[in-house]
Amino acid sequence: GVCMTDYRLKENRREAFLKFYEFHLKYRAHPGAVYQLIPYFAKKYKWNLEQRLWAASINGMTQYFPTTIAIIERFPEPLKTDEEWHTFNAWFNKHWHNLPFDSDRKWQKVECPKAVGVLSKKVQEYGSLKNFYTGDFATLWKRVREELHSLGRLGAWSGLEFIKIAAAGELDFEYNTLMLRDVSGSKSHRNGLCILLG
Repeated sequence: GVCMTDYRLKENRREAFLKFYEFHLKYRAHPGAVYQLIPYFAKKYKWNLEQRLWAASINGMTQYFPTTIAIIERFPEPLKTDEEWHTFNAWFNKHWHNLPFDSDRKWQKVECPKAVGVLSKKVQEYGSLKNFYTGDFATLWKRVREELHSLGRLGAWSGLEFIKIAAAGELDFEYNTLMLRDVSGSKSHRNGLCILLG
């Protein structure tokens, strides 16, 4: 039958949200299809944990998986030398127009080579991406925001979710806040909750 429930009405908003959320959990249809793509490519390319974390980190910068794969195919691991970084920078600039970023990250695209360089140095400093991404949510949030380059709140939040997906249980941290007290930073999801709750 045809659904006759008007989900715009205040009294039906909770049901609408729960059905919407259930649909996305069941079909893993969240934006960017990362719940499908990260595990798919990890299996296809037989990535180990470090390779999965590298791909997830790059995807945190692009938030566009086709571009992430293009980068990973050419640069499958963190850069180890300044020469490798110069090679990456030249390649990235040469292929700029063929490397789209998600609209939420389009203004940070120009920062991608520097961000890749900073992340690569963090791998050297911590010994591995696994070590860099080990900790509870508060620790990781602070680390990603303060130690990586060009990740704002949304980029950090999404990037950590990509890490969690890529780790496939080998690294585990639980989110313990929606950061609703961060007035300017939580505007979108706070407004969404207000609409949901009427």
